[in-house]
Amino acid sequence: MPEQLTEQPPGQPVEELLRRYRELVAGLDAETERVALLHQERLRCRPGCASCCGPLSLLAVEAEAVARALAGLVPGVRQQAVLRAARVENLCPLLDQGLCLIYPSRPFICRTHGLPVGYVLPEEEAVEVSACPENFDDGYPFGIDELLLLDGWNGALAELNDEFCRATGRPARGRVAIADILREMA
Repeated sequence: MPEQLTEQPPGQPVEELLRRYRELVAGLDAETERVALLHQERLRCRPGCASCCGPLSLLAVEAEAVARALAGLVPGVRQQAVLRAARVENLCPLLDQGLCLIYPSRPFICRTHGLPVGYVLPEEEAVEVSACPENFDDGYPFGIDELLLLDGWNGALAELNDEFCRATGRPARGRVAIADILREMA
């Protein structure tokens, strides 16, 4: 579970919010690495594996981070992604020959692909498990410590996004499609 984010005063600069987002991402990366090590014998995910990479919509804070990563791409590479966004419906337009153009800056959800993730269902006193069928057979017996439990991470991301939206005047809980980010950059 992520550490509590430090509460910041209203009107804080966008750069500070993005720094906190990167800290949250680093924490998630450490947890995904822990879970990946537990399952390293089963994980078939490799560079070029893109079966999980569909078109996504992002929270505003993630969209800002992705837009900044895209702005750092060579213009011709970025333009190819813009063209893919206009024509590809089933794959993420940031894929080039199965590889993510902004892999170090990829969104939260992309960092969890391939791993067994869990969501707590308090009313049922259970954990819902989702696992990539490329890596795990249906009914694979996971222990709770073998899962990437996402509730706390997603909650921390949502809180940070709310702060970002208040600071920037963007709609709270609104989502931005990656293809729309690319179209705006065209």
